[in-house]
Formats: sequence, structure tokens, C-alpha cells
Amino acid sequence: MNKDNQKRCLVIDDERDFAKYVEDVAADHGYLTKIVASGLVAKDAFGEFKPDVIILDMVMPDMDGIETMEWLADADYQGRLILVTGFNPRYSEMGKSIGEVRGLKIDAILQKPVRLHDLVKYLN
Repeated sequence: MNKDNQKRCLVIDDERDFAKYVEDVAADHGYLTKIVASGLVAKDAFGEFKPDVIILDMVMPDMDGIETMEWLADADYQGRLILVTGFNPRYSEMGKSIGEVRGLKIDAILQKPVRLHDLVKYLN
């Protein structure tokens, strides 16, 4: 948790409606949330925002979820990751394996559309 004791959630997803859904649910559970639409933008947000949990879409333009996880590992991210995809779940499973080998803490793989119960379970 951050020094100000405010839980922080960074949502990296190019689907604005889904990102807003996560933001609303996270806010209801005590999180300050920041939304970015790509891994490239997340690089800037990451340093200043210092997230406790990152919800990461695996399929995005510019920089996909695996590339973003590689960057997070290089940046020594110690928080939790929740991987999401609206595509083939095997992509997230592969990402989970890669992330764990690189030392990232992958809490969950969620398939879109993400059910409220599942999102709340892994945010808490």
C-alpha cells in the first residue's frame, strides 16, 4: 500500500467501457484508480501513481499485455496483477506463466465480460 494508505489500482485496457466498470467497482472498495489505454502510456502512469494492483488487458494495440508485463518485471513491480482478456484465455495463461517466471505476482486471470463477484474477489 502507498505511503498515504490509499489503495491504488491501475487499469491498463483499451476498452473504455470495461476500464470505467473496473474504476467504479474499485472505487466502491476503497481504491483510487487510474485508467490508461495502453502499455506505453502505463509506463508514465506507473512511476507517478505507484499502483498496488494492476488490471491488465492482454490484447491491446501498441504494447500488448505480455510486453507490458516484461516492462513491469524490469521495473521491479512488487504489487499484484490481474490479467483480463476478451479473447482466447490461453493468451492470459501464457502471460501468467511468463509473468511468474519473471517474478510478478499474478493473482488471477479473468475472462471478459468479468463478473462483479470475480472482480471484487480479486480486488480485496
